[in-house]
Amino acid sequence: MFKKLNLTRAAVTVAILAALALVFFWPKAVDWPQFAAAENNAPATVVEVKPDFGYRTGDLIPVTLYIKEAPGTEVDITSLALEGNFELVGEPDVFAKGLEDGSRLIRVRLVLQSFTLAQPVSSRVSMIWTVDGQRDTFELPETVIKVHTSMTWDGREELQEGEVDLLGSRTPWANLALFVLSVAGIIWLSRYIRRLIAGLPREVSEAPVSPRLLAKQRFDAIWAKIEAGDLSEENFKEINIILRQFLKIETVLRKFIPMAVGENHPYIEQIVLVFGHCERVMFERDVLTAEELAALKTAFDEIILLR
Repeated sequence: MFKKLNLTRAAVTVAILAALALVFFWPKAVDWPQFAAAENNAPATVVEVKPDFGYRTGDLIPVTLYIKEAPGTEVDITSLALEGNFELVGEPDVFAKGLEDGSRLIRVRLVLQSFTLAQPVSSRVSMIWTVDGQRDTFELPETVIKVHTSMTWDGREELQEGEVDLLGSRTPWANLALFVLSVAGIIWLSRYIRRLIAGLPREVSEAPVSPRLLAKQRFDAIWAKIEAGDLSEENFKEINIILRQFLKIETVLRKFIPMAVGENHPYIEQIVLVFGHCERVMFERDVLTAEELAALKTAFDEIILLR
């Protein structure tokens, strides 16, 4: 059993570590856009802002710039400059991929910020690039970064369509691994809690005892002593207490019993008899005869079982 449990724990641990590795170390796939043909071997560019609306002044706005270098050209990413309303926050995140034809794909992730009160806010992007070692400056064609800022509607009639990229920084495989990891964690935690609960000592709750049954059990225990020959005052005092608690009365004197339980009580005679016999033993030190003892038991049983 312990060997099986250890194997199960090892399998769960390996699965969790594999999922974590998949989430945090899986290479991030890049969904490259379609690039328009550029003239004179100029780099082709695409700017992506998702979404391009709903920002407030001072918000950090993620922007992705895609560049395709023609063979024989090279873009100097460090020369990136913004002209307009935006400022660059932090260092750009650059990823490059070479192609077989000698061209190269570049993805540049930027974080921009603007404190300009305008609608919309925009900036132009410029860089330095070389062709066969000759440096030149270009303005990225059709890559003006424009963001609409408004509390509700930005004034445009066209609708934004397409899928919402909730976790664009992760691949679908990483998202799937994160989901599997979450489910595995929930299952493991639920089983662990169940094992903890199973290991706790359980208190066996007894079924509630009715006042009638409790009074009968207490009386029978006392009566067993009386039948054994113990006719002491303490036993009859206990019978008096049992009956008073059952009837919920305080008096111990026979003359006040009708007033306490009501003269029209259906078992007033039996009640008076039991209290009377107990009172004789308790206060008068009498010794009851066998017939009197039998009458006391019969009266008590009638009160308890038939009340």
